[in-house]
Amino acid sequence: FAAQLSFQTDYQTDLLAYYKDAYHRREIEEPELRRGLVSLGLNPQRIDLTIVRESIKRLKTTAI
Repeated sequence: FAAQLSFQTDYQTDLLAYYKDAYHRREIEEPELRRGLVSLGLNPQRIDLTIVRESIKRLKTTAI
């Protein structure tokens, strides 16, 4: 059970990183990011916070 839980946690972490990176590279926009985060089963409040945080990072990248 512990091995399966560890695998699932790592898989979810990898997918979360993928969606964030794709958003920063402008391969996806906010609606696709939101759908991806929903598909991971994240809490809706956490999804909103993640999108706000990543949007701020994206703006910083654009400014540079």
